[in-house]
Amino acid sequence: MQHRVEPRPGDPAHEFTPPLAVEDFEAQLSWLVRHARVVPADRVQAEAASRRRGAPFPIAITFDDDTTSHVAYALPVLRRRGLPATFFLNGIALGAPRRYWWELLQAGRAEGWAWSSLIPAASLRAAQASTGDAVGPYEVSVAVQEMDPEDRRAMAADLQERFGTSAPAGLGAPEIRMLDDGTRSVGWHGYRHEPLSLLTPEALAAELDDGRRALEEVLGRTMRSIAYPYGRADQTTADAARERGFTTGFTTVPEAVRPSDDPLLLGRIDGCTPTTGAFAVAVATAILRG
Repeated sequence: MQHRVEPRPGDPAHEFTPPLAVEDFEAQLSWLVRHARVVPADRVQAEAASRRRGAPFPIAITFDDDTTSHVAYALPVLRRRGLPATFFLNGIALGAPRRYWWELLQAGRAEGWAWSSLIPAASLRAAQASTGDAVGPYEVSVAVQEMDPEDRRAMAADLQERFGTSAPAGLGAPEIRMLDDGTRSVGWHGYRHEPLSLLTPEALAAELDDGRRALEEVLGRTMRSIAYPYGRADQTTADAARERGFTTGFTTVPEAVRPSDDPLLLGRIDGCTPTTGAFAVAVATAILRG
């Protein structure tokens, strides 16, 4: 799983979704081509089931969220190498511009605003609970995910008014079609990027249903794969996705995909690692654990 690929490396201490540098992404792909077999995400479980002992492990490349870096930097590399990948999108910029709350928080921090001026006091106290005053994007992200959905949307609306013009606005229909070119494909990532396992049944249904048809109309087909926002999913989430025709679903539990796994609760590892060696260790650890 990747979020962003850009010319520069990211800084996890100060960024919510730090990018992987293009040269490091290239190095990861070179490692995968040498040591594994890259397959489409919706085929990875079937390929794992049919793999013979001693054969390369099948591995799928996936991306989350609607970011312009997918088209600008990741797609050209994948096309040049002829490798499949799946981009899990929300369609946030279809119909009307919408921005992720963490992009708006990032914009506010870039302008020098303190956390206390950006997130509710209760969320800041929750972020400080484990680290004291030295909170960073990770602690803030966890605290914001735990907020009541309506409170989180109100916070995002306030941030939109303050920093909306300086934050990215997602992908339009032409860019989305570029990502769905036959070798690469687009899957669903929920409408508002809510933590699905924390929602009421009604809110869960809305996240799985709202906006999906608009994205499918852009693609001209039905999406059958889903990656759960923040990787958060439980059996209720998986069953709700299954009822809506999804056949493959991905969490962020860092473990290998096994033939016996529920196909709507498959694991993924975070590919934004500091070195290719660390990436190789993450892959090997997931396989050994599985």
